[in-house]
Amino acid sequence: MSIVYYVSSHGLGHAIRTAAIVNEIPISEPVILRTEVNPAILEEEIHRPFQQEPASFDVGCVQKDSFTVDGPATLAKYQSLHQQNRDRLSNEVAFLKKHDARVIISDSASFPLMVAREANVPGLAVGNFTWGDIYKPLVDENPDYETMLREMAEEYALATIGIRLPLCMEMSELPTTVDAPLVARQGTSLRPALAGWLDIDPDAKWCLVYLGQYPLSFDWERLTRYAGWQFLLLSKEAPPAKGIASVDPRRFDVPDVLASCQVVLGKPGYGTVADCMMNDVPMVFSRSTRFPEADSLAGYLHRWGRAVEIDRTTCLSGNVLPHLESVLATTGNPLYETNGAQVVAKIIVDMSQGKMLL
Repeated sequence: MSIVYYVSSHGLGHAIRTAAIVNEIPISEPVILRTEVNPAILEEEIHRPFQQEPASFDVGCVQKDSFTVDGPATLAKYQSLHQQNRDRLSNEVAFLKKHDARVIISDSASFPLMVAREANVPGLAVGNFTWGDIYKPLVDENPDYETMLREMAEEYALATIGIRLPLCMEMSELPTTVDAPLVARQGTSLRPALAGWLDIDPDAKWCLVYLGQYPLSFDWERLTRYAGWQFLLLSKEAPPAKGIASVDPRRFDVPDVLASCQVVLGKPGYGTVADCMMNDVPMVFSRSTRFPEADSLAGYLHRWGRAVEIDRTTCLSGNVLPHLESVLATTGNPLYETNGAQVVAKIIVDMSQGKMLL
């Protein structure tokens, strides 16, 4: 018997929060991750036994760069996969039966919830959005995809229950929902160790720069001119400019690096925003274009209070010093309890054991 967890590989936030939840599931419960997330990321983040069975059932968003979504290309790509999903329904049901699945969790594709219903297995949707939330504005501009969007909503409606994480969008397609506390990673400052390893000034103000996984033009050189500041980048590669420090995430845990910094500069994604809130590290950010979650997250960041928003031109120019200085003076308003991983894991285990949840 097993718990089968379907995880989107489009954006690291899905994998990071899944790992936090899976770490709270007792090792007596076998867990299968049905995902194409890079196995190295899962191995770094998950600290208990698990099995990975690669497959993908969503496409995320097609992006032109870290900040810009291509709406028509996104919808066309999902339309193709949507049909493939329907064609492989019986095979995926057989997969669940082969592994004697007691419960499936999806973050955040809709199709696995249809598979769970066909296999007569409870299906749990976990996330802070549905792809319906993301695609609806795109479909409003491209109405030829309205049938696809309606069928996606019908799949989400098959969920036994949906768990809405903080920083969530509407998620109205889910028939029954409960709200959970924040799922994020608590870090521990490793400032002396990092300073020694990277040969950087431990007394400088440290800023972690995260601009996403897509190529873009950014003036790294300008950052090196700011006296009293040290900029860090999570990367296994050489730094993009002399004076920028590359931190290998295989050597230092990402939440520990974040907790060692005074501020984060980048674009808002669930994982980054949640980790900043968890560790009370303020953020200077520029939101993505044509990606509704970015607008939603921006609203939460402003309500939190420890965030300053800048436009993309300013961000990419590296002309950010006044904004970094101003955000350091902010005071946050705690928005959420932070034990979400434990809460969600308990619901998953209770569901796998047939206990009533509502």
